[in-house]
Amino acid sequence: MGFCSRCHQKKPKDRWKWCEACRKRQRLAAQQWRLVHPEESKVYQREWYRAVRAEVLAHCGKGCACCGEQTFEFLTIDHIDGGGRDHRDEVGKRGTEFLRWLRKNGYPKGYQVLCYNCNMARGYWKVCPHQSR
Repeated sequence: MGFCSRCHQKKPKDRWKWCEACRKRQRLAAQQWRLVHPEESKVYQREWYRAVRAEVLAHCGKGCACCGEQTFEFLTIDHIDGGGRDHRDEVGKRGTEFLRWLRKNGYPKGYQVLCYNCNMARGYWKVCPHQSR
């Protein structure tokens, strides 16, 4: 047994610092805050997403592995051996959740940074025009 760090009641020993009741209260409070402060919530979510994305991109590579593009907004994560859609379906993650999955799983091998153009070309034609020249 452990203790909730918020209400100090006994709770099962698990990965959470708070008991289920305190976590539920916090989720409800957060939902209420987002309803009352929609603009601040959007700004926070955008900044959080950008920070997570920057962390993942920095870990996987500084720029496009094919053409060298480094503009943050153009960069994406690519499954090196293809099969990205199938893999995302398998783990049930897309967008931010996929970035969090990469981070949570210690950035497994098999991913690289590509710009959107190179990533789409690889997905559609199986090879990027930069590599076919």
